[in-house]
Amino acid sequence: HEIRDHLIQKRYARSTINRMCHRLKRMFRWAYERERVPLETYSRLAMIKSIPRGAAGVKDLPRVQPVPEVHYEAVLPHLKPRIRAVVILLRKTGARVGEICQLTPGSIDRTKTPWEFRPPRHKAMKFHDRVIYFGPVSRELLSSYLEGVPDDQFVFRSQQERTKGRPYDAG
Repeated sequence: HEIRDHLIQKRYARSTINRMCHRLKRMFRWAYERERVPLETYSRLAMIKSIPRGAAGVKDLPRVQPVPEVHYEAVLPHLKPRIRAVVILLRKTGARVGEICQLTPGSIDRTKTPWEFRPPRHKAMKFHDRVIYFGPVSRELLSSYLEGVPDDQFVFRSQQERTKGRPYDAG
């Protein structure tokens, strides 16, 4: 509790404090599993609960908001066509970059309207299946990128990247 109280006094954000405390718990669990600390030490630490949202005296970070439309529209003309397509798909579908980069022609269910894509890996895998829907604008945009790409190849890769078997990497 002393460490957590110290972090609160230092005005760390609630999410940062919780993350640090979870890391500390994992370290002590590792140490207990290797018989470097007694069970009592690990158990007492493991009992400390996370700080809930809205707790008195603890700073909460604002929720992440979408990029303002004016910034989105301003950047589009400066992007290469392939990157522009990815950015538009992100905006239209609510998908994450890592999900769009996993897209293969064979992974899109085009028998349904709207088209459905279930990423094989995603941020919330432990909790639920993820379905990304492609409406009319997304389908039209995607159609040109799907042409000639084998069902098991990533859609958003350069020709050079296709030979390496990796998702597109803009960096």
